[in-house]
Amino acid sequence: MLFPLFWRRSFKKKTRREQRHEAARVLSKDAAIPSFIWMEDAVAQYDVPTVIFDVWLLVPNVEKAAQVLQRAGWTRTEVLPPKQRMKKLIADCQAFVSPSVHFFDNAPDRRHDLTILLPVEQWGLTLPDTPPKEAVPYVPHLYEILNSMMAMYISLDPDGHEGNDAFRDHIGVLIGYCYMYSEQTRDLELDQQWLDRKFLQLHYDLLENKHWVDLGARPSWHHHKENVEKIERGELQPQRPLEIAQMYRDRA
Repeated sequence: MLFPLFWRRSFKKKTRREQRHEAARVLSKDAAIPSFIWMEDAVAQYDVPTVIFDVWLLVPNVEKAAQVLQRAGWTRTEVLPPKQRMKKLIADCQAFVSPSVHFFDNAPDRRHDLTILLPVEQWGLTLPDTPPKEAVPYVPHLYEILNSMMAMYISLDPDGHEGNDAFRDHIGVLIGYCYMYSEQTRDLELDQQWLDRKFLQLHYDLLENKHWVDLGARPSWHHHKENVEKIERGELQPQRPLEIAQMYRDRA
């Protein structure tokens, strides 16, 4: 299946993956709250060999989900640097520490990852009404990841909020990794059906590995934002490079 909907449990004993996403299991079991894995965990499901840091979960209502975790013994904590700047951008995000984590001088042992809850609507995604029966959490489709992260990337003006640069760079790295490592970014259906049209030129540039696809550079951001706005206004038609067009023909 090209775009897996969710992971299926294969063993009775908890795997490391299940332990890592214990918060999602608690939300599902205790309160029927669905969730998406996000950031590194999400792109890792599409063959991106990224290092995994904190656990990011997209939920329908951050405060309700936070209350469920607290009742289950999770401890609310601060979003630590460098993500403090991100918290200023996403005011509803909440960070938690698992009940199994030891505290030293009232601070969590940072050898353990935090679980960070984010509002799903802020990323333009829609969760199913109920959690999956056989696994938690849901894994977004690759096109959902790309559409959502590209929209967030374009929205983070480098001349805007002081936290924009770090957060935009974080998102840009994940987008770039998808195109560097995941063969599914080269799937014809992604181009023809699933990607938001306004992001197609960025998609083609990433596939072609153009020199301006360093998404962390300010000139690159201005270039891609201008293209997105021109496509929205009907002033630019996304140009599929001949090399990419031939690749699609070969795959057809």
